[in-house]
Amino acid sequence: DKNISSFLDALEFEHSNIEKKMPSPAVVITSCECLIAQTGTVVMSSKLAAGSVVAANAKVLIVLAVNDQILEDLKDAMQYITLKYNKSYPAAVTMINGPLKNSEVPVENTESLQEVYLFLVENNNMLKLHELI
Repeated sequence: DKNISSFLDALEFEHSNIEKKMPSPAVVITSCECLIAQTGTVVMSSKLAAGSVVAANAKVLIVLAVNDQILEDLKDAMQYITLKYNKSYPAAVTMINGPLKNSEVPVENTESLQEVYLFLVENNNMLKLHELI
């Protein structure tokens, strides 16, 4: 996201833009399509700047969201994406959920996403953040 990149530039925080084809980012900071309250899911898509590389490459994901992005369930999330993109649908939609108990699923790929941090900001405060950028 260009706003996030500008914000990090202003802080003189070393980072790379996804457009620069980072080979394997350790940390990705991005927005999200929406959040699903019922399951605690973060919904990402290929339409987002970091959408296509998050699950494959990042070890740590930092998501910035506003309270209006919280939806009740999967049905609401899919309706939201359908209305948002109006026939120009994302090529991929990714659902990121919390960790499973070790006994439920064996972990084979230790190079995948290991930590997720969600910063939920009230809408009017996000506007103030964008004013700083």
